[in-house]
Amino acid sequence: MTMIEVKTAELIGPALDYCVALTEQEERAKKGHRLAFWKFDGEEAFVGFNVPRNYGLAKSGVMRRKYEPHQFSPSTKWADGGLLIDKYDAVIDINHDGRFYSETQVCPFGKGWASEDEGRLVAVCRAIVSAKFGDVVMVPAELVSA
Repeated sequence: MTMIEVKTAELIGPALDYCVALTEQEERAKKGHRLAFWKFDGEEAFVGFNVPRNYGLAKSGVMRRKYEPHQFSPSTKWADGGLLIDKYDAVIDINHDGRFYSETQVCPFGKGWASEDEGRLVAVCRAIVSAKFGDVVMVPAELVSA
């Protein structure tokens, strides 16, 4: 997998979702979730977690488990991103120039901020990534739009 450097302020789409997923990865790993991303021919890549599902007992009496993909899109889905607003006590406001502004207050890895035109969820996600990784991040090249 080829990794490329991207400015946090320029992250968008699956690349932004991937970076936010990295901040959530440790906590989710405790639940058995595995970070992954998929790209299908001619379609945009998406990020998610392979979530374990128990599906019966093996002959040995051990629970058998399979992993099902669960798309994770906090930059576009309120169901994913909205939970992060509460979790990190993110403040969302509008700057003097009309752009959304977000600042995380209680990230365990520090404060972060972002000012964006793309919307509230993008601003919050970039603030979380900024708090964890700083101004520049490494992401899989496949997740960056050309």
